[in-house]
Amino acid sequence: MRYLLCCICFWVIGTSRLPAQPAQQYFFSHLGIRNGLAADEVTGVQQDQNGFIWIATLNGLQRYDGQRFATFRHTVNNPRSVPNDKILRIQL
Repeated sequence: MRYLLCCICFWVIGTSRLPAQPAQQYFFSHLGIRNGLAADEVTGVQQDQNGFIWIATLNGLQRYDGQRFATFRHTVNNPRSVPNDKILRIQL
């Protein structure tokens, strides 16, 4: 009798749908040139410890704060600017 009761309990537990975590809703929007992205071709994306999203494009490096872009491009005779507008990867 005990064996039968154990089998029934395992069957009920095994066939019931108990989610491990509640389903989460995520908001996602596509960003492009219309929204301020420097180029449609993105070569790398990373998030820093402050929450900024850094985006490497073939037309400069961009920082996104969730609302607007800050664009960093190469400036001649400025050693503090990015070395090239063609950014292929990001390393934070």
